[in-house]
Amino acid sequence: MDKLEAAVMISPIPPIDANALYRVEVYNDPGAGRIEAHFPVDVEGRFDTTRFPKFFSPLAVNVDGQVLNVIVEVKLARTLAEAVAAWPRTMATAARSVVEQVRGQRVREIILSAGSQIKPN
Repeated sequence: MDKLEAAVMISPIPPIDANALYRVEVYNDPGAGRIEAHFPVDVEGRFDTTRFPKFFSPLAVNVDGQVLNVIVEVKLARTLAEAVAAWPRTMATAARSVVEQVRGQRVREIILSAGSQIKPN
């Protein structure tokens, strides 16, 4: 048994939840970006009006020469129009957050690395 087979055996694949289905539509502005609209549906493919849609957008952030790909949820948007309006601020906030987290993690790694070099007297 190879590592992939072992990983599949250790991590069972969960069943699809019929109450958590979404239809995905992609809206693209080639000059700015893309919004994926996830509309809740039932198992028949009809819109499920008991749940709200979700909106996501891919974001590529270059942090000190390293490109990180992140999926950002455009929170609080209930319609495509609201998602489009919130998109610029949401993406800018997400990009700043990713840069801060990566740089903070690097600082922690440097401190931990330097700390491991210190020997007690």
